Amino acid sequence: MTSRSRWWIRLLDVLLLPVALLMVLIEDVLWDAARAILRRVAALPPVRRARGWVAGLPASAVLPLFLLPEAVSHLAGFAATVLLAQGHVWAAVLLAVLVKGGATLVVVWIYESASATLLTVGWFARLHAAVLAARGWALGKVAPIRQAVLNRLRRSTPLGVTMRRRIRLLRPVLASIIGVCRSPR
Repeated sequence: MTSRSRWWIRLLDVLLLPVALLMVLIEDVLWDAARAILRRVAALPPVRRARGWVAGLPASAVLPLFLLPEAVSHLAGFAATVLLAQGHVWAAVLLAVLVKGGATLVVVWIYESASATLLTVGWFARLHAAVLAARGWALGKVAPIRQAVLNRLRRSTPLGVTMRRRIRLLRPVLASIIGVCRSPR
């Protein structure tokens, strides 16, 4: 390998590292959260019936059913970005959370209900394989950082314990500031 090609590979790694970190964030936080929500909703009888119905549809029906909320999700993300750039923070947040978040949950639900059917479509299967390859690359690039963060989180005390400890330590200070003395409980 020449020094020029090594330099080019390093430059690509630096440029693509933020993309890799974003993919890990999506994988570890958003995707897992979406799946947790969907597992709870999936136990409802109407949702189970709908899942069976979607799973039984042919690819020609499942594909548009999948792509419509996917397009809505992307359009909502674009619109939220425009609103944010115009200074409408709350409108952007609401649009992103309600519309984009809702559409993303629907996409995940449809994918989990009919992934076998979707993967029978050639271009969808190739795109799916490319996304999985990019995911594997991203996870490989940030694996040491990800593992260090996960180890640190496992060693740290839970947030509730930390907050209770801080509040307990701040009580006397706050009581003296506002002039209210309470006896310890």
